[in-house]
Amino acid sequence: MKERKRLVLNLTVLCAASILTATIAACPKQVWAQTAGQNDVWKNSTTPKGSSAFIDASVFGTNSTGICTYIYTALNSVGTQPGVVIDARGINTGNSKPDTNGNMACSDVTGGTPWYQGGAVLTNPA
Repeated sequence: MKERKRLVLNLTVLCAASILTATIAACPKQVWAQTAGQNDVWKNSTTPKGSSAFIDASVFGTNSTGICTYIYTALNSVGTQPGVVIDARGINTGNSKPDTNGNMACSDVTGGTPWYQGGAVLTNPA
């Protein structure tokens, strides 16, 4: 009888611990990086302001495109809209063309920069 009570107690504790673990795992706390809001800024004159337009530069190129072409194309896509933030965090050596050493560089266009590509110069305020 004593062994039966101990078995029931152990099974009850195990069941409670399993339910608690499953509840905690199913309801993770939201991390700061996933909080909605305008967490990027742009500077107009001397006043930093939140930007309502975040442009993901990683969608503006291919594996044969260097990082500068990604950014140039993203900048060119916004025209003269001020206050736009170009987010290039998604560009890496796995989805862009690295230089001969495997580093991210403006290697796909000779003399290219995010503002100058093949003789064309961007003057956008973004």
